Amino acid sequence: MPNIGAMMKLPGMWKKFSENHPRFTAFLNTAPSFTGEGTVIDIAITDANGKKIETNLKLDAEDMKLFNELKEMQKK
Repeated sequence: MPNIGAMMKLPGMWKKFSENHPRFTAFLNTAPSFTGEGTVIDIAITDANGKKIETNLKLDAEDMKLFNELKEMQKK
């Protein structure tokens, strides 16, 4: 069962994160308009020491079902 207290903290934490990283949250808001079946998403993370990991994924029809479901949940 989810921890309700922890879940209630999330909106405030997300607001602060958005204030600290406005370009990232703007990117997340724009990204759905670029997604579709066949879209490739590249992800890279570089730590403070310069060590980097990278991966990518190509969206398929099943992925798009999930994305569309999440979009519908966001509207409610």
